Amino acid sequence: MKKVVMKNNRGFTLMELLLVVATLAIVATVGMPYMSEAYYSMHDGTAESMVTNLISSAKSRAIAGRTDENTIKFKTDGTIEVGSNTYKLPSNFEITTAAEYTFDLKGNVSPSNGSVTIRRRGYSRTINVR
Repeated sequence: MKKVVMKNNRGFTLMELLLVVATLAIVATVGMPYMSEAYYSMHDGTAESMVTNLISSAKSRAIAGRTDENTIKFKTDGTIEVGSNTYKLPSNFEITTAAEYTFDLKGNVSPSNGSVTIRRRGYSRTINVR
């Protein structure tokens, strides 16, 4: 009987490497739309929470008696002013209508029960100011 001796080959063949690269390329191509949607969804939530937090902040400062920071202004270029501080929404977001709200020492807003709408392509959210 003849003995078969195998050489101790180390590494991968070119075909194996090409197969792995092609598989990764296909998986990346299929997954890209889902990743971009997840990316935009993350920014949607960030913009919405930012507006909600700034409204709460202006209301809290008014109740605390800080009358210099009890007004919140929404501008159509995506900037929000609370007192002397200016904040910018994430890129591609805009505020549909400019508005200004003032909170009194009891936390009541004037004009009463307003709202602000933030928008980017394919996404729009209305947030109540109370």
